[in-house]
Amino acid sequence: LSHTLNLTHPPTCNPAQPYFPAPTPSRARSCLQPTMRELLLAAFIALTAASHVVELGDDSFDEQLSKNADTLWLVKFYAPWCGHCKKMAPVLEAFADEIASSELASKVRVAKVDCTANMALRDRLKIKGYPTTLLFRDGNQWEMQAQRSKEGLRQTVETLLRPPVLDLTPDRAGKDALESLLRLEGSVVFALIKNHDNPSSQGAELLSSYHRIAVNKQLVAKFVATDSPKTFPDIAEKITPDMPLPLIMKLTRGETPIVYSPSAGETDVDAA
Repeated sequence: LSHTLNLTHPPTCNPAQPYFPAPTPSRARSCLQPTMRELLLAAFIALTAASHVVELGDDSFDEQLSKNADTLWLVKFYAPWCGHCKKMAPVLEAFADEIASSELASKVRVAKVDCTANMALRDRLKIKGYPTTLLFRDGNQWEMQAQRSKEGLRQTVETLLRPPVLDLTPDRAGKDALESLLRLEGSVVFALIKNHDNPSSQGAELLSSYHRIAVNKQLVAKFVATDSPKTFPDIAEKITPDMPLPLIMKLTRGETPIVYSPSAGETDVDAA
């Protein structure tokens, strides 16, 4: 029938298929041995299809982040010629694969921006060095402080997925939680002692500011809150009756605690 209709068929490597002669040795080898062009094309398709790192740029950055505002975006800003960027590339790919196959897939996205091709975005975000890793969610922006490793990326993401302020109970569990936060060298913890029994406009303002700063500074300090000074027995003596609650303390491992009292006008935690 094919000869009657004068049909033509694309080449095939299946010698058992009817209407086609068995391939010659050279033809068989060409089927088994793809050309270099085919190999490169297959490798490119495999890499692009498998990557879970989203490529963002001047035209797509704002659209993607606004469309997924409640998603935590981890974005690497890089230059193709940068050696440190090249070293981080497989780490970012591996981390993105890990996120995509975990329960965090709906909460976290991983992306990258080539700053040499997207200079408007680079300048707007004030990117000064490569690579710079920033995180975005709900209009907030953070710069990664940890090492450029899978562990560092994971630690950063897990920190930002937790509530910005940890509520401590005035019991052994609360004390243990505080001690674990202060265990690391150089760790800084801000502690808010609330006063639900006697709220004031000044106290409400401090509570609001404390939460806002906690959101912005999550990657550089820890923030806790409690209803009772008993959670901090070692420094409760510093809280005198003339210090109206709420108040804030700065706790640094190996250093004397600092108390910020609204009545003393020392509520600028951001500067601390």
